[in-house]
Formats: sequence, C-alpha cells, structure tokens
Amino acid sequence: MMTTANFKNKNGLFMSMLLLLFASITFITGVCHEPWADEAQAWLIARDASVFEILSSISRIEGTTPLWYFILKGLMVFDFPYSGFFLLPWIFGVAGVGIFLFKSPFPNWVKVLFPFTYFVVFQYAVVARQYSIGMSLLFLIASLYEKRHEHPFWYAFVLCLFAFSSTPGLLISGSLYFFFLCETNFLKENKMKNWLACGGIFIFFALCLLIIF
Repeated sequence: MMTTANFKNKNGLFMSMLLLLFASITFITGVCHEPWADEAQAWLIARDASVFEILSSISRIEGTTPLWYFILKGLMVFDFPYSGFFLLPWIFGVAGVGIFLFKSPFPNWVKVLFPFTYFVVFQYAVVARQYSIGMSLLFLIASLYEKRHEHPFWYAFVLCLFAFSSTPGLLISGSLYFFFLCETNFLKENKMKNWLACGGIFIFFALCLLIIF
C-alpha cells in the first residue's frame, strides 16, 4: 500500500523529470532561435543608453518599465555575449515553470500540459523579452499569496519587481495592490507591517508611472 510520503516522493520525482524535459526542449530551441528585431533592439538599448536615458526617455518611448534593460546592462558589465542572450529567458522560464510544478495546487494533468503550451514553452522561455521575467514573478506572487499578510514585505517586494518588469505587470500588480490595501484596513495582526508595505508599494508604483508617462 502506497503511503502519503511515498506518493509525495514519486510525485516530486515525476515533476523533476517534467521540469528537466521542459528545460531540455527550451534550451535546444533557444540555441536554434535567431533573435528577432525587438529582442535585438532591447540588447542595443541596454548597450548604448545610459541608466539616466533609460529612466528619463527610453522607457516612455518604448512604453514599458525598465527592469529588462537593467538586467541586460548588468550582464554586459561582465562581458556577457550576445550569443548567450537566449539563456536569459530560458533561466526565467525554467524558474517559473519550476514554481508552477512544485507549488501550484492544480492536478497533475494540468501540470503536464501547461508548461508545453505555446506561450510558455516558446514565447516566455525562448524569445528574449521582458515577459519571461513576468511569468516567473507571477507564479512567485501566487506562491506567496496565501501568506501575504504574514510576510508583507516579501509580498510587496515581489509585487514591485513584477510592476517594474513590464506594463502589463504594472497593471496586474496594481490590481493586487488594491486588494492588499483593502484587506490591510481590516487586519488585527501585523497591521503596522502591512501598512508600511502598502506605503512602499505606493511610492514605487508612483515612480514607475512617472518613468513611463
């Protein structure tokens, strides 16, 4: 008779093999993928523009918050080659799918199918755009959501990162922030910590809006 511990061990092994399969498929696809024009443009912006230019004008022109450019600029400090550009969405894609497989409450048939849908297996894990960051951060938010009032600063930090990753991320984070703010008003425990977290999120969101508008 299979015990709960044996089931968890076998299920964990199965999820690990599924993650390895996802990582292998997306890595091979990434090696073969020729970057598209908008992918190359982000690389050139990070290479040629200063931090001030990205914050003061380029983010507004591109219509997106600048986390992606800052990550690329940080990699260039270490002479990261353009030929390895595909590794960036691959790392974020594998991390996001890993969180989904091991932390989500969905049945196994959903976990088997979802990672190999078009957007997850290609657009978010192969194509080098900022949305690959968004997927992993969104799943991280979901994994923290149940304990958001116990660990409000972690929740606030990830919400801010998600907002900084893309314009859709800013909109989704703003919606989650609104509900978090409303809930905080009715809390009995950790109320001050939650209000401080809400204040920090508000200031950060205001800065994001100032950057892109």
